[in-house]
Parts: sequence; C-alpha cells; structure tokens
Amino acid sequence: MNKILITGASSAIGKDLILKIDKKNQIILAHYSKSKNFLSFIKKNKLKSKIVPFKCNFEKKNEINIFLNKLNKYKINSIIHLASDNLKIKRFSELKYSDYRKQFDISLKSIIEIIQNQINFMSENKNSKVIFVLSSVVKGLPPPYMSNYVSLKYALSGLMKSLVSEYKNKDISF
Repeated sequence: MNKILITGASSAIGKDLILKIDKKNQIILAHYSKSKNFLSFIKKNKLKSKIVPFKCNFEKKNEINIFLNKLNKYKINSIIHLASDNLKIKRFSELKYSDYRKQFDISLKSIIEIIQNQINFMSENKNSKVIFVLSSVVKGLPPPYMSNYVSLKYALSGLMKSLVSEYKNKDISF
C-alpha cells in the first residue's frame, strides 16, 4: 500500500494535490498546522484514499516530537514537502533574524527531522520519493523584498542536492 506524507497539505497546492493523487489502496498522511477548514475539506470531498490528518506546528519542538512518534507507525513511500510560513514581502533592512529562523524552522528543520525519521525504511523500500517544492526564486536573479524566503528555498535546494548525492544508490528519488 502506498503511503504518502504531504506537509502543508492544507495549503491551496496541498488540497489540489490531494484531489489529483487520490486513489484506492493509498494512505495520505496530511500534515496541517493552523487551518480551521482543512478537516471539513477532507470530509466534504469523497476521497478514495484513506486520509490521516496530522496537526502539528513545526515551530514547536514538543509538537514535532509527537508528530514524529506518530509517523513511526507508518512506513512512508513518498514525502511531498510543502510546509512553509506565509510569505511576507519586506525589505531586508526590516527583517529580523527571527523572520529567517521562523521560515527555516517551519520548512527546513521539519523536513530534515522527517527524513531522518523515515530514511532507513525509505532506503530499504524500492522507489521511494521525496519531493521538495522549491520556487522560481532559485533560478536567476531572485525578486526583491523576499530574502528570508529566498534564503530558505536555496537551503532546501542545497539539502535536496546533498541527499541526491548521498542516497544515489538507495533507490530514493529526491
């Protein structure tokens, strides 16, 4: 049975993705953080997949630990990483280090911990996949007033490339 973890599943991209990949004999572990209407979205749509919603604020260490312990019950085949803070357009001079840290905790730190939690199983399982949703900001000259977001996306790109190199012989696609 295919088991897919989608972080940030309550986002517009996440919801659309769930509808597009929905099929029988599949479990979708759907992470969300603060969305009040995500559970009603799941109930409203007659989905063929078994949807297991996981509420977790990736900024909170205790919630991440609980989330990772719950994930241990599943042997995930694929991870689609969408989790991100809301984008705020600000000049570099107006940003604080805490703005960067929040982006990095929600997106980079969370995927590192999730992959570390699941990598042994994924290495043993044929055709595992980890999909990082990046952005066009990592191509060419990035747009202004988004340095915390752009920095995060480059960090995710660097992590992805490092994982490709390290796990190239393990049948995991990054």
